Amino acid sequence: MNKEYYSQNLSCRVRKIGGMRVLYGEGSCFDLNEIAHDIWIALDDRKSLSEVADAIEKEYDADRDTIERDAALLIQQLAKANMLIVEHE
Repeated sequence: MNKEYYSQNLSCRVRKIGGMRVLYGEGSCFDLNEIAHDIWIALDDRKSLSEVADAIEKEYDADRDTIERDAALLIQQLAKANMLIVEHE
């Protein structure tokens, strides 16, 4: 079974505009809430979904299944928008 790893596409940037954090690049734009921003930060180097969930679990009082489900959804959306680099091992 292949394991997937994710990392930020370095052409993408986050800007704070008013009270919002906006991720933009590759022709796409996402408004990031606090947890989504922390997931983006966790992806500053190559990580698996499990490693991302580990980082988020340390910061938030939420159950592991919810963290993994939410992180997987965001990662899927960002990968589809070419904002993440996806590697298979």
